[in-house]
Amino acid sequence: GRLCETRLGGGGEEEGSVAGSAGGAVAGSDGAADTRGAGPFRFELGPSLYLLPEVYERTFAQLGERLEDWLELRRVDPNYTVYFDDHAPREPLVVTAGVEAMAASLGSTAYLRWRAFLASASVAFDVGFRSFVDRRGFPGRLGEVPDYLRMCVALGGNPLAPMDGWLRSVFRGVDAAGGAGAGGSGVVTEERLLAMASFQNLYVGLSPYASPATFALLSSLEAEQGVFYPVGGMARVAEALAAIAERSGVTVRTSTRVAAVVPSADGKSAIGVTLAGGAFLPADVIISNVDLPTAEATLLPAAGSVTSPSNDPDDPRGAAAPPPRNRGVKPGRRYSSGVVSLLFATDRVWPQLSHHSIFAVASSPAARRAAWDGLFTPGLHLPSPCNFYVHAPARTDASAAPPGGDAIMVLVPVGHLADAGEDGAAPPADALRALEARARAAVVA
Repeated sequence: GRLCETRLGGGGEEEGSVAGSAGGAVAGSDGAADTRGAGPFRFELGPSLYLLPEVYERTFAQLGERLEDWLELRRVDPNYTVYFDDHAPREPLVVTAGVEAMAASLGSTAYLRWRAFLASASVAFDVGFRSFVDRRGFPGRLGEVPDYLRMCVALGGNPLAPMDGWLRSVFRGVDAAGGAGAGGSGVVTEERLLAMASFQNLYVGLSPYASPATFALLSSLEAEQGVFYPVGGMARVAEALAAIAERSGVTVRTSTRVAAVVPSADGKSAIGVTLAGGAFLPADVIISNVDLPTAEATLLPAAGSVTSPSNDPDDPRGAAAPPPRNRGVKPGRRYSSGVVSLLFATDRVWPQLSHHSIFAVASSPAARRAAWDGLFTPGLHLPSPCNFYVHAPARTDASAAPPGGDAIMVLVPVGHLADAGEDGAAPPADALRALEARARAAVVA
């Protein structure tokens, strides 16, 4: 959103002709990269991983800026630590950017399989990023067919087939070969490797039993390029882009909520937005960073509902009638999981946590599958046991917590919340509080 504001607003458009909507706000909202403070403690409520540093560098360069003039980046080391619910052994597995450092803890057989997995994931990243992200579509040219075939070979067939099937073929036989590390320093099972290779699905609310194998590219990206964190939090990236946008002539309004996208009188195009206070903001271009179901339910006009706010048929400010409250959930659609975020400001440091820690279910194939399938059962469903992610940024950036303290965010995936209420409405407050209590009980021993 920030980047679009800068490029469109500073690229010859008239002031006020570009409205960016993120999380229901306009023209530079607080947005998804949301870093919140509670006294001396700082928490990430949005993205917590800084990946693809060269893309950020290229973006700032395209705006005529040097990234290092705006951000101080630090490498996260290790990439993450994985704890398992099988407790055999109790020591977690530490995942590093340099896979060679993992050889002793993985053991020879598991180490070779992990390297093979990362090699295949690297092909998925190389082909997928260039074709899907940079070129917006695949295969877009006949010349890309060899790349597509290369990715098919690397991922054991159809790259859009469910990830779990391919991963099982990669790690099959590890148990039979024995997973003991050198000197018996560690034990790695097939289920642990499967959990390690697929937990990134938590970030996007998908299941490895349904998401395409191409999602393995995230593991390759972390292993080859490493994970970074901007000092001061992820919001520093958005703040830097906002400052560049303002310097280019863009007016940025934060914490300004959008009530609706306003269509033209004939309903065929959008002409602006109505703010929560009732003001109309005209725009030639409207950019929304809101998830589609939420945008449909809260911002976009319902079909056939175009009216005029002044009851004047010639009024160009056609407005949308309030959409039905259940438009966020539609039959036939599959939704990603919901999430409960728990924030802990503590007066002690928890040294067993790294910057990124994963708590994964790996005690059995059935338990691991139930932990994922339970997220896609309609209602306020929380699997038991469950996977969850912990973010403790003070390991990399000491300003996230006061000396001797810790700022910890725990992300607990749950069922899609909009499925839980009557007729697709939001679930009642007491049900949400009960879900929060269950998530807390699952996390805090």
